[in-house]
Order: sequence, then C-alpha cells, then structure tokens
Amino acid sequence: MIPVLTKEQTYKLDKDTIASGHLSQEELMDNAGKAVAQFFCEKIDNPFNQKVVVVCGKGNNGGDGVIAHSYLKYYGVSSKIVFTEEKHGHSKLLKKYKISKSEYSIYNDKTKFDKYDWIIDGIFGIGLSRDIDSNIEEIFYQIRGKKNEVDINWKNKIISIDTPSGQFIDSTYTTIPSVTPKHILELGFPKTGNYFERSNPEKHILDIGLKKPKKFDFQIIEKEDIKKIIKPFYNKFNKHK
Repeated sequence: MIPVLTKEQTYKLDKDTIASGHLSQEELMDNAGKAVAQFFCEKIDNPFNQKVVVVCGKGNNGGDGVIAHSYLKYYGVSSKIVFTEEKHGHSKLLKKYKISKSEYSIYNDKTKFDKYDWIIDGIFGIGLSRDIDSNIEEIFYQIRGKKNEVDINWKNKIISIDTPSGQFIDSTYTTIPSVTPKHILELGFPKTGNYFERSNPEKHILDIGLKKPKKFDFQIIEKEDIKKIIKPFYNKFNKHK
C-alpha cells in the first residue's frame, strides 16, 4: 500500500525528515527539482528537442521549479523560467544554481507560452487556501491555452509539480480557472487532492528521500496487497486431501 497524504501530514513528514537529520530542507528541494528534471528526460518523448518553460510562484513549489530548470539545462534540455511576480523570493536559489538573468523573466501581458512545447507548473503547491487574483487568473488561462472552463477532457502538455495549481489539496475545490495538467509529479507520496482532479491526469510518484510516514488516513492498494489478502484463502480451500 502507498500512503496518500493530507496537507498537514505532508508538512509534518517534511519537518520530521529535516528534524531527524536525514535530509535538510535544501537537500529535499534539490532532490525534488532533480527528480522533476529526470522524469522529463526519461519519460517525455524526444526530450532534448523540446522547448520547456517552468512557471514559478513565490513559494516552495516555485523553488522546486527553479531547481528543476537548473537540472534541465544541465541535462541539455532547452528551458526558461517565468516568475509569476517580480517579488518571487528565489534570488538565493538563482545565485546558488548560477541561473543567469537571460534564463528567466517576469510574467507580463506580452508573455506567451504557446512557443514552448511543455509547461512545468510550479505556481502553487499544496498550501493553496485562497482564491486567485486577476494576475494569476490570466496566467492560468495563458497556460491552458484557451478560456474553456468546463472542458475537463482537454489536456495540454503541462506537468504539475506535486499538485495542479488551483487544486485545494484537502478538498474537491479548485479555483476557476485552474491548471489542467497531463502529468502530476507527486513528490515523495501521493496527495489527497490529486484524486479529486476531474481531468484524471497521469500521476507519478517521485522518490525525493522522504521516509515512510507513520500516520496517514488514506492509501492506494496495490496488486501485491491484494495478493497477500487472497493467497491465504486460496491456500486454505485448495489443499489436496
């Protein structure tokens, strides 16, 4: 079985991991960004001929996106960053990962996403608990590529880090508009809100070094779990006399 975590449980697991000395906050973020970049290189068709834009908000999800961009460039993928706002809060990461000014820009009304083959969504993580402002609303519409709010079967070439931006992680509520990804890259463990996502994107669990949580309320049952349940009954009723 695979634990599926709420927002509170996710935060607690991060804090417990850091407090135990197992990994630091910086190491967790580096692992997350690297894992996103490796997923792209290993799972996306013809990755080294794709143009990527990583859209980064000012929180930790955006920080993961900044680091993902750094590793994409290191691996030879064409990548750019677009920050959702000028006060993005990631200056230290830009310096640490030696990201030049030519590699990023701030979103404005001239920003176009249709020139990129893939969009990596690092705008909001699991902490979203408010309605979005007009600037973010316009970014969401730009990312989606059209202003159709009800077409739940439409998929763009979007990869969301941990959870689609606009999805409230502990409920079925999403902002209108919200990001509708083709892939969700769940960091460490699945998140509850991702299973309320109406468009049913492909979900991928990325190992970033977190230990298995001790407490969780939901879980994904795997084939091996079912075999363990069925096998004793099968053996009991199929013995030779």
